[in-house]
Order: sequence, then C-alpha cells, then structure tokens
Amino acid sequence: MEVPVVFRPLQLWEQVCSVMNVSLAIELEGHVQPSQIEGALEAVRAEYPYLRSVLKVADDKLCFVESSVQNSLSVFPDTTQDWQSILVKAANKPRDHSQGVVFLELHSTPDGLQHTLCAVFNHGGTDALGIFNMLNTMFSQLGNLAAGKPLSIRPPRELIDMLARIPDSVATEPKPEIPAAYMPVLEAVPEAQRPSHNAFAGAIWSDWPEALTGALLSNDE
Repeated sequence: MEVPVVFRPLQLWEQVCSVMNVSLAIELEGHVQPSQIEGALEAVRAEYPYLRSVLKVADDKLCFVESSVQNSLSVFPDTTQDWQSILVKAANKPRDHSQGVVFLELHSTPDGLQHTLCAVFNHGGTDALGIFNMLNTMFSQLGNLAAGKPLSIRPPRELIDMLARIPDSVATEPKPEIPAAYMPVLEAVPEAQRPSHNAFAGAIWSDWPEALTGALLSNDE
C-alpha cells in the first residue's frame, strides 16, 4: 500500500482559514478550449505542490497531503448567465477539500467566444498575492498553448505557502525544516467534535455608490 506524502501540518492561521474559500471570476474572449485550460493547470500543478494537495488528518494533525487526484475542470457550455451570478453560485457550492484545494469552472456562451473562468481556492495556505501570482503563471502557460507554443517547464517548489515563500519574519533566518515553525501547530479537532458537513464558502457581490467609494478612498467620514 502506497503511503501518501505529507507535505506539512497546517499552521494556526491556516487551520482557521481552511474552512473558507477564496473565489474569483475571470472573463476570457476567443476560442478557448477546455483542453487548453486543463493543460495550463497541469503545468502549474507540476510547479506548485499546493495545487497537488488535499486536506487530511495525519498523526492527529490537519495536514497538506499530496494527492494523485487531478484538479478537475467543470465545463458548462451554452451559458447565458452574467459572471456575477456564475461567481456567486460557484462560491457557494459545498467543496470537499479532502479531494482538492482548487476547483475550476469554465462557463462559455453558445457561440463559444465569451467565457467566464471561476476559480475557487481553499483559503488555507493562500493569500491574495499568491493567488494572483499563481494565476499569472497559469495564464502565461495558457497563452503558450493558445499560440501553439510548448509549455514552459519550471522546477517544482516546496510547499511553504502557495508560492513557496518564507514569511518576512523568518526570511533572514536559516530555512526551517518545517516552514513557519515559529508558530506551533494546533491539534486536529477530535472526530466526534467535527461538523458533519463539508467546508463551504459564501460570496456576495454588490455595487457601492460612487459617493461612498470616494469617501473611503479619501478617508473622509
């Protein structure tokens, strides 16, 4: 029996964030094929171990565990909904993070020229900068595929956070065997005390009035 590779336990703030998702929608134009999205995702998965992880309990601790399960892309052709409705529905779907930490949905219009790509990330181990940098890498690979160019082969990284960064507070210190070891790991919640439902994320989209936005930007009360 093959023993799964445990990347590392989740830290305190990661355990808190592991019951949350970060969801976003990207609008694409042109003849984007699902196979191209999947190819770009697989290239990025090979570089970032976070995308190859699932959340499971190992040695009584909630851990990032490497999985052979591929991050699947759900395809929805002939979509007529606006991107806001698509994003809210994608964000509010229950997600089983023992099966993956990233979920992608591609919604395309009937003519196949307008697309909304929804990406749902488990918040444990991620931040806004990490997500956007990772997506930038993915779209760079997608551009290669769309142009008929080969994928850029990049060396795999360690799993520190999504981008394999060491926090500034320990950047000047020798690299720890388990990254971010400056904060102890919490024990996993006992089985009997765990909620019966899967973690899920909620999302609300809204417009703010121009006057309110302006006041916030100017620190006006």
